[in-house]
Amino acid sequence: KQLLTLTTSSNDFLGLELALLEVMSSETASTKELTKPVQNTPAPRTKDEAVKNKSEPVIEKTPSKNNVNDETNEDKKEEQQKEAKTPKIQVEFNNDTWTELLNDLKKKHNTLYGVLRMATPEQDQKTIILSFGFDFHKKQVDNPKNVSIIRDYLRDYFGVHDYSTKVSKNLSKTPEPSTPTPQKSESVDAVANVSNIFGSAELLD
Repeated sequence: KQLLTLTTSSNDFLGLELALLEVMSSETASTKELTKPVQNTPAPRTKDEAVKNKSEPVIEKTPSKNNVNDETNEDKKEEQQKEAKTPKIQVEFNNDTWTELLNDLKKKHNTLYGVLRMATPEQDQKTIILSFGFDFHKKQVDNPKNVSIIRDYLRDYFGVHDYSTKVSKNLSKTPEPSTPTPQKSESVDAVANVSNIFGSAELLD
């Protein structure tokens, strides 16, 4: 009986040891799994996110109307500047066009018109020469303010930008008065009339 009791007790002890070993081995396995590095895997996209991405259109930047208008205005300004720099077609000088220039000048610059109409213009290649009879008129036209005005009008009417001025002595000479024919006295005319009527007769004092 004693032997039977010993064997049974020893078997129980071995069973406990085996059970403890199994528990310890399972705990170590679970701790190893916990200590493994976790890989960062992207979360799966939900249906709502996929639909949202598909529904959002790709917006392309298009130039606004203001930008387009600004560009067209800049182009127009550049064209106007080019036109202002490029001289117009040169017109051969003639008196009729010169008269039109003076009449147009009179509307805005009456004083300058009064001086410029005293000039005798002539064309020399690509410039116009303004001859004056007096130095006073020449100085008025050579005034820097008047120079810019005259150049604008010459460019508009003749396509010529430059001009020169000079004083001509021939223009400054005033015409000499013509000598009047001597008139017969009234007394001589009266005698002639009497002689024609009565014939030759003596005149009494």
